[in-house]
Amino acid sequence: MKPDWRKPVDSGLLLMAILAIAFAARLGVSFYLGETLNFQDSREYHALASQLAESRSYQAEGKPTAYWPPGYPFFLALVYSLFGSSITAARIVQSAIGSLSCFLVYLIGLRILGRRPALLAAAICALYPLLVYSSAALLPSSIKTCLIACVVLFSLRAWKSGSGSRAVLAGVFAAGAVLVAPSILPTVLIIALWVAWHDVSRPGLGKLVPVLLMLLPIVLCVGAWTLRNYNVLGRPVLVSTNGGFNLWLGNHPDVTAETGNRMTPRMQRELGTVYARHKNEAERDSVLYDMGTRYISEDPMRFLKLWAAKAVNLWRLAPRPMTEVELAGGKERLLSLFSYGLLLPFAAFWLIRSIKNRSEARLILLMFIAFTATHAVFITKVRFRIPIDPYVIVCAAGGLVALFDFVRARISRRSPH
Repeated sequence: MKPDWRKPVDSGLLLMAILAIAFAARLGVSFYLGETLNFQDSREYHALASQLAESRSYQAEGKPTAYWPPGYPFFLALVYSLFGSSITAARIVQSAIGSLSCFLVYLIGLRILGRRPALLAAAICALYPLLVYSSAALLPSSIKTCLIACVVLFSLRAWKSGSGSRAVLAGVFAAGAVLVAPSILPTVLIIALWVAWHDVSRPGLGKLVPVLLMLLPIVLCVGAWTLRNYNVLGRPVLVSTNGGFNLWLGNHPDVTAETGNRMTPRMQRELGTVYARHKNEAERDSVLYDMGTRYISEDPMRFLKLWAAKAVNLWRLAPRPMTEVELAGGKERLLSLFSYGLLLPFAAFWLIRSIKNRSEARLILLMFIAFTATHAVFITKVRFRIPIDPYVIVCAAGGLVALFDFVRARISRRSPH
């Protein structure tokens, strides 16, 4: 008996196939990368996590530290505690988390767009080059992507149901995201305010309840880590002590929008002086914050122009290589152009078409704005954008399905009955 290809495919089976493909793709990259670490940041995270797993102390060079946000090293330390200090094991666990993110994108798309666009969004995420690579790389991008997706999903559920418990869950995942990357905090606050603004179940000041419920886990978790930093460093550092460095690095008179973390000889001398005079990393952080703030206040127009250029740079079509080794023939640029580059117009189409009548479209736009505005104050790289690329994909899926339905309807009207 021949199969009937006109019969709709079971969406559950299709979703399972998409998730299996997502995991297989990430697993393949994980085994390809193996135990090699191509990023200096990856080597730092690995060293911190190994130390944490072995001695249960968060130290660098034998001293307590808060330079790197603790969320990702603690995650790696958990993996190393279970499987030994195996980089490949960490990559495999992250591959599973990356596949989970595809499922979360499906659930978000289901709430915003419906089943067909949600499945399409999950399928695109499954093979989206930046998401596949970042899930295997020993960097916090895949963890941030998953945590932010959880925040968005439970925030949407809290909004729809008025559930306080779901608002708390959104806050728990938000707390984890902030401990992985403090720069996410403004985006989280925007999501919480959006939920409160659209909550019709609570009148007046009652609308603040979801905000407070989402903020409570963040305050508790970040507060606990701040107390730890005060005890070991002598100063109440919120999450990490690299914020001052990044502010200084991103606004120094020698930098441009695309400088990233490269330093001129003058910058190296300045930084060397700060390190020589201030041995305590919390003090260095404060000094570098002051220096970065001074650069901004001395030339506000330059700061605004640089900020705008960095904002655009975050959304550039062709990224620089994600490792020190560029793919032959610039293939990473082609991969970006034929994935992100092709999706971006459809995402813009859906946002423009939906922004007036769809509150979810306004939420996504606000997330894009908050995420971009925050990072543009410091430094921007395409890989910093990875955690919000899934929402570009969700919008693009909505645009693609809407365009397909429009074309199919036009063809049906023209065809003879």
